[in-house]
Amino acid sequence: MTKFFNFIKIAALLFMFVPQVCGSDFIVDPSFGVDGRTRILPAFGKLVVLSDGKILMSGTYLNSDNDLAISRFTADGTLDTTFNSTGFNTVSLGKYDSEGGLAVQEDGKIIVAGSADEYIGVARFHSDGSIDSTFNGKGYNVLRNDSTNLSEDSYITCIRIQADGKILVAGYCLEKSAAGVWSKGIITARFNADGTADTSFNGDGVVRTQVIDNLDDSTPRDLELQSDGKILLVGYALDNSGQDGRIIMVRYESDGTLDQSFNSSGKVVTNVSTRCWGAFASILNDGKIVVAARVDPTYSTSAYNTRNLILRYNTDGALDETFHGSGYVTLDASDSYEDFLYFDVSPSTGKMVLIDQGLNILHLNADASLDKSFNGTGKARVSEFNYPELNPENIYDVERVYFNTAFTNEGKLLLSAMVSVYYWKGMGSNYTYKEIVQTYQSTATATPKPAAPKVKISGPVTVKTTKSTVTINGTATGSVTSVMYRIGSVGAFKPVTGRNVWKFTASLKRGLNVISVIAKGPGGNSAPAKMTVNRK
Repeated sequence: MTKFFNFIKIAALLFMFVPQVCGSDFIVDPSFGVDGRTRILPAFGKLVVLSDGKILMSGTYLNSDNDLAISRFTADGTLDTTFNSTGFNTVSLGKYDSEGGLAVQEDGKIIVAGSADEYIGVARFHSDGSIDSTFNGKGYNVLRNDSTNLSEDSYITCIRIQADGKILVAGYCLEKSAAGVWSKGIITARFNADGTADTSFNGDGVVRTQVIDNLDDSTPRDLELQSDGKILLVGYALDNSGQDGRIIMVRYESDGTLDQSFNSSGKVVTNVSTRCWGAFASILNDGKIVVAARVDPTYSTSAYNTRNLILRYNTDGALDETFHGSGYVTLDASDSYEDFLYFDVSPSTGKMVLIDQGLNILHLNADASLDKSFNGTGKARVSEFNYPELNPENIYDVERVYFNTAFTNEGKLLLSAMVSVYYWKGMGSNYTYKEIVQTYQSTATATPKPAAPKVKISGPVTVKTTKSTVTINGTATGSVTSVMYRIGSVGAFKPVTGRNVWKFTASLKRGLNVISVIAKGPGGNSAPAKMTVNRK
């Protein structure tokens, strides 16, 4: 009998999962979107959860030229039409744009990074979704990856915003040697807070680095900023066959020059096995670097034995031999699954969280042993989600590729995904779903993040005045990175001077003014402290 199947058409969806009362799996949370999923526009990829619970997503909008896109959803998974009136906006860096990163400034403005052919660039949007035309005079800026015209396509993979507001992006570009040999090198660029190229960074704002001469597939996967201003890139390099891989790290001084105190060259190459790839990093409070990667210790073209690999380095780039005697450990096969989606480390405790493409979740102690305070085993799994609009008897296969993850303010896990559902339906066209999935984190005690800070206003919280301004001061306890305030229930929060002890002056309108103060920290945002001022 001849069989025919279709694919269901995906506009991207978002899913939410909750932990079962009994069992180790996470299950779809039906309160999010429809049946725990929400469709997203043709552009999808990176996720950021805002302080008010809304969800930002950046991606590549597939049209004739491909543009960078940004969209916003409410906390319950519906498209937020207060964002640019449509829920999304686009910008073109050139031809065939490819999105590569998403970040949000302290003032709520949104940075999207990407590339277009041999150019790399960033664009900035206001918090309401409109283009910020004050950013380089037009809302975006692009830099050529190589002024010698010996480079072609570039791709951005990482973005970070520095404390001074400057924007760092990193990725890779194809380069051709004088002998005509193509290779893939690392490219890093920095833009000023106003969107112009930062000429204090290597003279033109762009740094190109070849890590290993005979391995031409160098790809940075993570970008970390050290407290001393140094810049750390972590990734992997493969040879032409894709079978010989290394873990690579590059560290730059704040001006873009290679940091010679880092392995005497600014570069570290780690050869644990014939084949390594992936690599995400976090920096501990003592400056040591923890890296997660994938390794196949017995690689062959006919069999795969991939494992999770955890490495720890000293601040000078040498492997930390106090960590398992060698500086690295390969996890058991039962604790090793597929390529990583998410890796996070508590800077203070060293505890780790890993999430992979198979939606397996591992919580590890600082020595990489399973943290059994999480779910009793240190492990959990996201259960399969269903498609109630389809007859389950007709579903032939489901294929999923997850692109990005983020945690909500309540500890729920967001996943952006491309899902292909193959089902029997006779002759017909093929379709695909793009989805965002949201899940609950299993237990609060399993989270390696510190507790959210607390903020308190000194003095009375209800005031009457005839003055046009009021000075407010107070305290914030816990791990605090910033304190911010807002007058009213809408608009961006504004920064406050001070952290654990803070003070600011607010301008008042006539009538009631409700002033909210929040403290931000590694553990999230505090509950707002509120003060009501009645100006006569």
